[in-house]
Amino acid sequence: MRPIATAALAATFAAAFAAAPASAADVVDTLRADGYATMADLIEQSGLVFQLREKGPFTILAPTDDAFAAASAQEDAPDLTAPENAAALFRTLQYHVIPGAYQSSELTDWHSLHTLHGNAVGVIETGGEVRLNNAGLVETDVEADNGVIHGIDVVLLPTGMMP
Repeated sequence: MRPIATAALAATFAAAFAAAPASAADVVDTLRADGYATMADLIEQSGLVFQLREKGPFTILAPTDDAFAAASAQEDAPDLTAPENAAALFRTLQYHVIPGAYQSSELTDWHSLHTLHGNAVGVIETGGEVRLNNAGLVETDVEADNGVIHGIDVVLLPTGMMP
C-alpha cells in the first residue's frame, strides 16, 4: 500500500507544479514585455518603480514609445530625463497611474479617475470611443499581477505642468 500512496502523492505534486504560472510579472515588467520600454525605463529612472512593484492594484495609462518621442520632439518640451527635471518626471508619471484596477469596459463608469499625482484624468466617451483627457486608447486590458495597463497615444500632462 505504501508504493501506491507514494505514487499518488508524486502525481499530485507534479500536477500542481505543472499548473503553476511560470513567473509573476508586475506592471513594470509587463510594460517592458508588452512594448512600452520608454515608460518602463522612465518609471525605473524616477524611482516610482518601488511603489509600482507593490501589491497594488494599479491601472497604468501607458503612452506608447511613439507618444514619448512626439512629446520630446516638441520645440518647447523640457527634457524630463535631465537630473534637474527629476521631480517633474516623477509627477508626470504619477499622473499616468490610477490606484485600483479598471478594465476598459469600466472606464466609462466614471467621469474622472484620480491618479497618484492627485489630479484626476477626465474620461470622455463619444461615439463609442473612450478618451482620457486628450489621449486615445491604442491597447486595452493588458493584465499584470498587480494591475492592468491601457496603452495611450499621447503623454498626459497634469494641470500646471509644462506645455
